[in-house]
Amino acid sequence: MNLRIVLNCERKLYILETDPPKTPDANARASELTSFKKYEDDARDVKCIIMASMTAELQRLHADM
Repeated sequence: MNLRIVLNCERKLYILETDPPKTPDANARASELTSFKKYEDDARDVKCIIMASMTAELQRLHADM
């Protein structure tokens, strides 16, 4: 529950609640590429927040995810 509060505050809760976008085509518009890049960056941030909230043992078990 605390994780959801933090992600909502950071405006990144959508990463857990929506399907990831499809990878844009090579000839995609700049706005599509920017949107996809933002999603990737936010997903990386969420992964780091989740890992930081885990115990050391859980971090070791999931380090390669």
